[in-house]
Amino acid sequence: VKQLRQLGFTVQTGMDDILVGARGRTFWFEIKDPDKAVKKSGEFKAGAIKDSQIKLAAEWKGHYAIVHSLEQILEQING
Repeated sequence: VKQLRQLGFTVQTGMDDILVGARGRTFWFEIKDPDKAVKKSGEFKAGAIKDSQIKLAAEWKGHYAIVHSLEQILEQING
């Protein structure tokens, strides 16, 4: 992992939710329930988007998206 990162690759261990292969590409999705996705008053809430997931979405050099519906997934794949 360290060597891959030194070469400029992004590496994520402990993969979240699902990987989807389509048309020779890999799509990585974190699926969240929109009613639980936001932390309340700074407390951790089960199902909330974690700070590490926000960082990953900003820094990952491949496809990664936080979604809450099949429609959003299809839009990402077909977009």
